[in-house]
Amino acid sequence: MARKRRPIGWAIEYVAFRVFCIIASAIGRHASFFVGYVLGSLFYFLGIKRKRRTIENIKLVYGERKSEREQRKLARTCYAFWGGCLAEFFSIAHKKPKRLPDMVRIDGEERLISALKNGKGVIAISGHISNFPLLGVYLARAGYPTTVLLLPARNPYAEVLLAEMRKRLELPTIYATSPTAMFSVMRSLRSNQIVWVLVDQKFHRGVVVDFLGHPAQVAGGTALFAIRSDAVVIPTILHRLKNSKYVIDVGEPIEVVKKDRMEEAIQVNMERFSRIIGEYVLLYPEQWTWFHNRWQIRWRKLRKRA
Repeated sequence: MARKRRPIGWAIEYVAFRVFCIIASAIGRHASFFVGYVLGSLFYFLGIKRKRRTIENIKLVYGERKSEREQRKLARTCYAFWGGCLAEFFSIAHKKPKRLPDMVRIDGEERLISALKNGKGVIAISGHISNFPLLGVYLARAGYPTTVLLLPARNPYAEVLLAEMRKRLELPTIYATSPTAMFSVMRSLRSNQIVWVLVDQKFHRGVVVDFLGHPAQVAGGTALFAIRSDAVVIPTILHRLKNSKYVIDVGEPIEVVKKDRMEEAIQVNMERFSRIIGEYVLLYPEQWTWFHNRWQIRWRKLRKRA
């Protein structure tokens, strides 16, 4: 059944985002983060369905390792933090961020430089941790040939706004839903570019992997690209410090496993990628998107495909 279209709701969201971008740009990134943090906290208390899902996800992963009080505190912090990050990004992206090098540092940059010497491109796997769009923006503005592979926003009007921001920030984009996505990614890797991809997103037509101890579906394209291109796969995670600055952690290259059966190779590699990103989530739990419906699997559709 096709998803019900909501053009009026989408239009209202678009106008709200557009207005908030202007306000955030005017008051600066620090004030924007504070305002967004407060609004995020407010949305937590006003929310019902998504709030319940957030707490359920936290409980699913932590179980008895966190008390009910700790779980609710993490849920509130997650809402507030993401409200702050969204507002801060709007403030930064509304105009070219001239001071970006002052607010972001990169640890393990030598690993990235070494990986590019391979000459077959780099696949930088990441997750929805902290103000993650800044990672791709920083790499691109630091002189690294970077392209982001992503899914378009559900709201087509909001996607127009986001596309404008990425263009202003000079961050090339490949939409995973495009029929030429495979060709575009492979072309970028053959040109020895960095393809930055988020691998912690739900994908109903993907492969089932273990993510934070529970079954989850992920798109297998990242593993397929790595196998076919011989590109170096490196985890790159951005997280926020208490002093309002950000750190990009560049991890050790991940060995890409090749097998006779492509399906099995994709499964093994996506398990590896998901495990590593999951470890980062546990390092910075308050900065991850717990409100995302991450562990919903349509088992009935999977059985029909089998």
